[in-house]
Amino acid sequence: MSAQPGLRPRQQQRQTESAFADGQPVWHFVLDAGALTLLLGLGLLGFSLSYGGDPYYLISGFGGIVLGLGIAAANAHLRLGLLITSAITLGAYLLFGTALAVPDTAVAGFLPSLDSLRTLLLGVVFAWKDMLTVGVPVGSAGGVLIVPFLSSLLTALVAGVLTWRLKTPYWPLLPVLALFVTGIAFSTNAAFLTVERGIGLTVVAIAWATFRRDALRRSDTRKVAVNSPLTDTATAQKARLRRLGTAAAVIAASVAITSLAAPLVTASSDRKVLRNVVVPPFDPKAYITPLASFRTFVKDKKDDTLFVVKGLPRDARVRLGALDTFNGTNYNMDPNGSGSFSKVGDTESINTLADTSSVVPTNDYSIGITIEDYQGYFVPGGRKTTGLAFDQSASAAASGLYFNAGTDTAVTTKGLSKGDSYSVQVSDPVKLEHGQLTQYDFAKITLPDAVEVPPVVGSQANDLSADAPTAIDRVRQIEAHFQKTGAFSNGLVTEGQLPSVSGHSSSRIRNLLTAKQMLGDDEQYAVSMSLMLRHLGIPSRVVMGFYPEPTSPENGAGEVKITGKDVHAWVEVAFDRVGWVSFDPT
Repeated sequence: MSAQPGLRPRQQQRQTESAFADGQPVWHFVLDAGALTLLLGLGLLGFSLSYGGDPYYLISGFGGIVLGLGIAAANAHLRLGLLITSAITLGAYLLFGTALAVPDTAVAGFLPSLDSLRTLLLGVVFAWKDMLTVGVPVGSAGGVLIVPFLSSLLTALVAGVLTWRLKTPYWPLLPVLALFVTGIAFSTNAAFLTVERGIGLTVVAIAWATFRRDALRRSDTRKVAVNSPLTDTATAQKARLRRLGTAAAVIAASVAITSLAAPLVTASSDRKVLRNVVVPPFDPKAYITPLASFRTFVKDKKDDTLFVVKGLPRDARVRLGALDTFNGTNYNMDPNGSGSFSKVGDTESINTLADTSSVVPTNDYSIGITIEDYQGYFVPGGRKTTGLAFDQSASAAASGLYFNAGTDTAVTTKGLSKGDSYSVQVSDPVKLEHGQLTQYDFAKITLPDAVEVPPVVGSQANDLSADAPTAIDRVRQIEAHFQKTGAFSNGLVTEGQLPSVSGHSSSRIRNLLTAKQMLGDDEQYAVSMSLMLRHLGIPSRVVMGFYPEPTSPENGAGEVKITGKDVHAWVEVAFDRVGWVSFDPT
């Protein structure tokens, strides 16, 4: 009876004793930390494609891993409780998160500020969706680095605590798998070394878990030998059963997680990632098609300088918007059409992860645009824009910038105003001749069905393409029909042009095609040609933009003043392995 109270101080000592004071060599714990860093790092690499290979996400993620393991070590050494550990984790997140996750709002690049603390606190809830609604690469601004930083911090903390407090060889693998799956889920449809990383994860995890199991077994054997001269067979058997049960539970949990992750690992266009599920908070239908203002540019702003372009090559075009859906009233953008709009993250590489299957070489150049009298939400850009950066870092237009990589169309929800200036990085595909295009089929893409199309569109399309020997000839014959038989007029009667009604509704297109003499401008002819091609099953869309006339002295000049009379509309057709090719019906 007197011996019982004597056990209390010893039990109390065991409860306050460091988890590292169990007789194992120090290098065992160093090995644990190294193995966890490697395993968690393999999961962290899953974020690579989302950040376009920008190494800053690695700095952020590995910083979170080091912090998480450090807090876990302190928890194990000091036997800290849940509340104290949570408080330390929150403090480390706010203190180090500024430099590692939101450096753009830091003071002197690393010191916390009110903006950085606010972003970090809100980012715990909102950073996850923000990252999914920003176009890839997402960049490093706006708090998107919170996702790899916080994910790494929490999984490293849990893995470390499970390793050093519970003394089990298997449970620490669950948070490792959680980070691996998170990296895949927040990535793109493409896969970044998923199989290779998976094999590495499996090999290292098995080797480390086996080593820890044997080390823990030897440690338990030493403790039993010291404290109990007689071996309790039943107790030893129970311990073995306990270990087997734990291993079975971890394996079952791992299989469950792997089963859930299997659709994420498939490296194909059908690969399921969260980015495909979360819809960006932007609806292009809320913005009036730029084609509706075509005649306004021609008549009301004919000689007004809309914007100034520096560095525009000869015969190059400034793109305003690509339109892929016709509703009987307007040719507009559809969120389910050629592509979807995503908020711009990294402005220096907004379209570098687009389809790379094209066999067409490109001309890469940079243009500078300064807005004058142009007002609108659509941002003038290039044929294939790979970067778009506003000169004013605090520009309202920059903060509301969205980009559609499928149509190479940029929109700012804040609108452009006089004085806005920005640079555009352009990768312009080389123009292929007719003979070169004959070897390629049309691309197999799905576009929204055109509705309320006048019957005359289909009948004329069939007649004009009936004797075309090749696919490309069907396009050329329809293009040539409008070029040769269509009369051109912008409706500028005061300048001697014939009266011409604006618009491109079903009735306007029907009247154009049924008239004895077709009369219209780019707006009507481009829409008519595109609708004919769509009737024939040829993927086409209408593009609106600006360029000086080929014979103008400004064509190829170092600085071009774009005026209202430089507005144009043309048709693009999608070819397999080539991409979208321009055709001019006027």
